[in-house]
Amino acid sequence: MKRLIILLLLLIILGASYFFLDKSEDEQMTALKSERSFAITDIDDLYKIIITERNKKSVILAKQDDKSWLLNDQYLARENAIKNLLEVIKHVQIKYIPENAAVENIINEIRTIGIQIDLYQKDNSLIKSYQVGGSTQDERGTYFLMDNAKQPFVVQIPSIEGSVRGRFIHSVTDWRDRAVFKEEIANLKYINVDYTSQPKESFKIHLLSENKFEVFDFMGDRVNQDDNKVRAYVDGYEEVYAEYIDNNNPMRDSISSLVPFATISFGQSNTSLKTIKLYPLSDLLYEKETEEKELDEVNALKIEGRYFADCSWGDFMLVQHRLIGKLLRGKSFFEPK
Repeated sequence: MKRLIILLLLLIILGASYFFLDKSEDEQMTALKSERSFAITDIDDLYKIIITERNKKSVILAKQDDKSWLLNDQYLARENAIKNLLEVIKHVQIKYIPENAAVENIINEIRTIGIQIDLYQKDNSLIKSYQVGGSTQDERGTYFLMDNAKQPFVVQIPSIEGSVRGRFIHSVTDWRDRAVFKEEIANLKYINVDYTSQPKESFKIHLLSENKFEVFDFMGDRVNQDDNKVRAYVDGYEEVYAEYIDNNNPMRDSISSLVPFATISFGQSNTSLKTIKLYPLSDLLYEKETEEKELDEVNALKIEGRYFADCSWGDFMLVQHRLIGKLLRGKSFFEPK
């Protein structure tokens, strides 16, 4: 009887030991999986990204109802920059675990140059937080460290072989959308284009409905118009992007004080139009020789050129003629052949 009792006690002790050991291993495995789990596979759950570099203000990106992203509650974020960032967040995967001897140095480096990444759901609940470190020596991977973890990992995304750190680092200017024109045509009612040295080619368009327009010359007289040409021209206001946002250009004030080549005004109300003034770089770099030329000749000279665009909403941009040239038409363009 005594032997039976001892055997039962041993079985109970062994069972309890197995239970606690198994539970401990499960907890360790869960912790290890958590340390490795950088990717968010269901990217639709992601609504806010906070990126914080050392000694810099955080960049806050918030998804809007129309799936666009707002930068710092102020600017529309650049679509391509967001696309590249989300690709990393969704597809990042472990490439390998660094050798133990290198771990201390990697963590010290992350403490110095690490970028803090905080990812949130729509209800502002935290999904996960991690730090993005530097690149591996061969530039084929990037060190990542989950918050409150001790094991860094080398990560990659399948689409490229190289560091992904650069996709998290942009200035506020580089994060911003570079649209000069991005208009809902249905909401556009007025377009005015004034050419300083070619006033007879200046014009105004009044959009009465989706397919009804009135074109006026610089004197305010109606122009005999080709509606198809007007329609094609108006559609050009849907999207025109700048090459660069150059708000800190040291010559900005000097350039803006010059007489513009063209002034484009547009909007829903004739009393509150947005305005863009264009200054060709060719006029700033070379002696101006285009005043007596026809508008088409002037445009031909600028096909490979660029303009500084001084915008009424506060931005100063660099714009390529090959993109904005479709809007630099003269009054005679709309007349039937």
